[in-house]
Amino acid sequence: MLGRGLPIDCASMFLADVGADVVMVEDPGSGPAIDEVDPVIDGLGYQRLAFCRNKRSVALRASDAAELEVIHRLLDWADVVLYDSANPIGRNLAGVLRRLATHRPELITCDGSTWGSFGERAGWAGNDLMLQASAGCMDLTGEADDPPTRAGASIFDFVSGTYVAIAVLAAIFRRQTAGAGQRIEVAGYDTAVTLLSNMASAYFATGEHRSRLGTGHISIFPYNAFRTSDGEIVIAIFTQAFWSKFCVGIGRPDLLENPRYKTIPDRMRAKDELSAILDALFLQRTTDEWSAILQEADVPYGPVLPVGRALSLDQTTHRGMTPTMAGLSRPVRMIGSPLRFLLSDGSTYHPAARRAPRVGEHDPASILSPSDAQPESSGQ
Repeated sequence: MLGRGLPIDCASMFLADVGADVVMVEDPGSGPAIDEVDPVIDGLGYQRLAFCRNKRSVALRASDAAELEVIHRLLDWADVVLYDSANPIGRNLAGVLRRLATHRPELITCDGSTWGSFGERAGWAGNDLMLQASAGCMDLTGEADDPPTRAGASIFDFVSGTYVAIAVLAAIFRRQTAGAGQRIEVAGYDTAVTLLSNMASAYFATGEHRSRLGTGHISIFPYNAFRTSDGEIVIAIFTQAFWSKFCVGIGRPDLLENPRYKTIPDRMRAKDELSAILDALFLQRTTDEWSAILQEADVPYGPVLPVGRALSLDQTTHRGMTPTMAGLSRPVRMIGSPLRFLLSDGSTYHPAARRAPRVGEHDPASILSPSDAQPESSGQ
């Protein structure tokens, strides 16, 4: 992995979780500034801790002839190379990668830049925020009468990283059958556009621009958040069966008899009046009380929780999603892998979380030594 960038950080983390030997080639002193932002634990920024687990790091400058030679040796060692062509080290070594592919046809390379290698914005600087804005997704986020809002989580970096990981795994599978590697490009912008999904389909079908709806849905109601007496709760009544269960569960079976609310399109047309009824009803009980009622009714719902409560839910802890990171001066919990594998012998494999390395923590010589070389594991 040449340099840094959240999409390739995410992709390489996903691959490391399932056994890839990921080596980050980092230029000391020119890493992401976010690595240095508080909170910092044992010299490791929270962003690095979050996205660089289960990897190794070597510090090498492409501008130094001797260190560049070591980078070339690492490229010869690797069988998959991830890079961002807009990142200095990725940009400087793009030509090397193209030449390398001529005498190592089995090599797989993947460029995970923000804008891709062609198009009017090719080579531009960019990140998750630019993608949210430029792909039309920010205009869909927020309340109808408020300005566009950034999504709280870095969704687009994760989606781009997921696509990069999928592409790499597909190329590895093809190499096993065809014997050849591939050059792959996954532009963050392209992956952001894919998230428009049903919104794009609606636009192409009607030509109508539909903007922000808060927590609502363009074609389903009720499918949004409601205020309770002490918080908020979301419900998603997207089938007729759920509508029936919902009305009975909340103590309003009479709503089932009203012809204005009979079907989903009917409820959308009567959204304002039905919303007024439900708004008043939900304010009469606490979030916990409504949760118990909706759980009993067997309809989709969820309390709107702050981050701390979400991370302490039994569902979160019981599934091992906040493991304690080893190798730090004090116990620190981090987000773990969502992958679980049920093996043929009945056992379960859940990827462990090894702390992120410091820049240059590992010696290139140990990585390149015969005892540490492939072919049993893949190097990146």
